[in-house]
Amino acid sequence: MLTAGSFLTAALCALAGFLFVYLKGGLGSAGNGVGVYVGVCLISAFIGMWMFLVLLEVVDSGTAATFVCLAEDPATIQRQQPSFFAALQERYPDANWGIQSIA
Repeated sequence: MLTAGSFLTAALCALAGFLFVYLKGGLGSAGNGVGVYVGVCLISAFIGMWMFLVLLEVVDSGTAATFVCLAEDPATIQRQQPSFFAALQERYPDANWGIQSIA
């Protein structure tokens, strides 16, 4: 899903770069040729994709950490986030949580 989002962000940034050059009428001494448009679009797309992937790597890491914590020590999540743990138990009632109630 992150890859699809990064490509969408790259396309939007390339469009923004194209519109910038088009509405400005070129890039000064670089002119208004096709190469200017292609260069600006590629650079804008690369920067947009990179920013999206870097920012959402935090979300990806947090998700992985949550699943690792659930797999290795579910009692910690039950103790620290009881409402989240209760929602997980409701959603997955057949899961073997391997812990006793702390109540």
